[in-house]
Amino acid sequence: MPAPSIKETERYFASNLILLDWRRFNLVAPAKFCSFARNDYASCVTHVEWQKLYRKYVDPAVSVSRCDDVRWRIRKKMVLVYCCKLLARCVALPFRGESRRVLRQNIRERVISFLLNHVKFV
Repeated sequence: MPAPSIKETERYFASNLILLDWRRFNLVAPAKFCSFARNDYASCVTHVEWQKLYRKYVDPAVSVSRCDDVRWRIRKKMVLVYCCKLLARCVALPFRGESRRVLRQNIRERVISFLLNHVKFV
């Protein structure tokens, strides 16, 4: 069972805030919102998750979609980012030592940037 402060926060979100997806307004998100490379959106609340909170705290009769496409896309993208980071660490591994720390960091950043921007993952 969640702590009382978490429960009150969820209740407040459910009754006073409406979260909608970009597609529900027939809009396209700006590119800076689509880049997950520097952000971790795992803690974001999606529209379907908000509907579940609304049903739990406000109106039990609300129907909620079983499929949360936004959460699925976020998880898929974050797995991709984590895999790119792992690969970048492996590429920079031969450059060990404190004197090469900046070089390793530059190599990791360039590999991650290349993989996220130029390689299409299915």
